[in-house]
Amino acid sequence: MILSVPQEVDVNDLILQASGQLQDALQRQEVYKRPLMMDKSTDKTTRQERELVAIYTFMTTCVRELFLELLNETRSRD
Repeated sequence: MILSVPQEVDVNDLILQASGQLQDALQRQEVYKRPLMMDKSTDKTTRQERELVAIYTFMTTCVRELFLELLNETRSRD
């Protein structure tokens, strides 16, 4: 999805869309493959919130620090 976006895209929209896709993929996994959901020391709502924060943080890093930096480097070479 990140690689197929148009030239002008709102970065926050891209992060939210990619986060949603990642969350959907994780929800199709068994719980024992999702470390934050396996932790029974907190209630389910807290575990779900932690997983959402982790997904958002991961996608923010991927989009802002990896994708956009590489894209800018590639454009500056052209």
